[in-house]
Amino acid sequence: MKRQTKVLQALRQTREWKQLRRTASNLVRRLAPRPEQLAPSSPYSYKFLDYEFWMKVNVNRAIGLGLDRATGLRILDIGTGTAMFPFVCRFLGHDVTTTEIPRLSDENALIYPPMRRSVGVYRPRKLYIYKPNVNLTGTFDMVCAFMICFGRKWRAKDWKTFTCCARRNIVLGGRLILAFNRAITAGQKKTFYSIGSFTTNSIIIHNDTRINAE
Repeated sequence: MKRQTKVLQALRQTREWKQLRRTASNLVRRLAPRPEQLAPSSPYSYKFLDYEFWMKVNVNRAIGLGLDRATGLRILDIGTGTAMFPFVCRFLGHDVTTTEIPRLSDENALIYPPMRRSVGVYRPRKLYIYKPNVNLTGTFDMVCAFMICFGRKWRAKDWKTFTCCARRNIVLGGRLILAFNRAITAGQKKTFYSIGSFTTNSIIIHNDTRINAE
């Protein structure tokens, strides 16, 4: 908790945090989301306008992964969204490559781009599910995807294909982090674990159903 508080206090002094606060405030005024849409458990992207809460979540993620105890790691963030996690990682001294799908939903397109520009992420690499090697170049110490959900475009087996390809870009001793935003079925879990145990890397699969900012 003390480490989280220290990192958050330092982040609040940055130019990016202050810009994010202005951006979120402007979006709340313009979009006028209902209170329930801003709740952490909301299915709507409006919830990310509560940037204070989600910044705490991402600081906790980074600390939980030990990123505050290392520097200079190369990290690939899959589906960067508002880019708060990359912002925290860069603040902690890491090199982060961000990716995003080419076409966002109307709601996400209103929220994600202005928020991530506020924290210095202007052009994430385009993420093609059926062409996982396109723009997925370089080697990384960590490849991560948070709040994974499944839909018509990104099914469990598509994520498996993508992450199998991503493994090739992970260095010896690196990590692949997959975190789900809802409980996954036994079949989906089997699909992911069939990726197999790594001989040179580790895979951490968990879900973010109980997101905690404390």
